[in-house]
Amino acid sequence: MAPPSEILIVIHYHGQIAYNLIQGLMYSCANPIFLYVSRSITLTQLIRKINNCLPTRATETVVQLLYRVPISFHHDQTCFISAQLHDNDNLRGVLETIVQNPELNSTELYVVTKLIPQPQPLSPQPQLPYAQPLPYNNLDLNDPSFHTTTLTQDAFDIYTSCTQLLS
Repeated sequence: MAPPSEILIVIHYHGQIAYNLIQGLMYSCANPIFLYVSRSITLTQLIRKINNCLPTRATETVVQLLYRVPISFHHDQTCFISAQLHDNDNLRGVLETIVQNPELNSTELYVVTKLIPQPQPLSPQPQLPYAQPLPYNNLDLNDPSFHTTTLTQDAFDIYTSCTQLLS
């Protein structure tokens, strides 16, 4: 019999990881996702596929994948431990384990997610009026006539010219 070209992966998320004395580690969640994946899928492609299937895909993203590793077959019972998928080699090992052990017709992953930072709406910047040159912009502070001109100028005239520019 030829090995399957696609493998069933059961995805658990927002659930629980528990330990059972007979089966070892167990994953559970309210609404598992069932995916068929090609044996040649990469870890990046798998994460993208899982992200697209999550009901919270707009607000969460996958940050970690845990795999239920079969460690013993005893009296028609399989005992599992958990391992993290880090790279394509890990994923290839997971998929080949299914192919080499026909009694395992699927594999289970537990997905750990994190919130995607949402961009904050930008508050509109107030529009300032076009800056007009003030009569005092080009003053030479080293010029001795500056001090006499400024001191003789009326404070009301300075206030009036500034308010005209701002209105």
